Amino acid sequence: MTGMGNAPSVSSQGGGAALRAVHARFTDWLFGQALPFWADTGCDGVVGMPAALGAQEHLTCEGVPAHPAFKRVRVQARQLFVFSWAALRGWPEARARADALFEFLLRARRADGAGSAA
Repeated sequence: MTGMGNAPSVSSQGGGAALRAVHARFTDWLFGQALPFWADTGCDGVVGMPAALGAQEHLTCEGVPAHPAFKRVRVQARQLFVFSWAALRGWPEARARADALFEFLLRARRADGAGSAA
């Protein structure tokens, strides 16, 4: 079995430019389409507090919120991570979503009023 240290690098194979192009396309999609979509449609909130009610549990096949009667802590934590990561990379809308999701998680409770279990 060969270790990764023995694998030829992309640049030594002449693929460095191609890899940079794919990275640029992915970055453009992530920050130009995916994150704005999830920041808008994927967050449940009000004007001025875009994620005050947490992240949407899931979307329909049409890409609209399904509005189930529950929200899982796991979904909230995952979206908190994504928006925190985006904020650290300078995406301006991410910080407000991350802050609101964090606050939502601090208030998370089960239907019986007990602390939510993940």
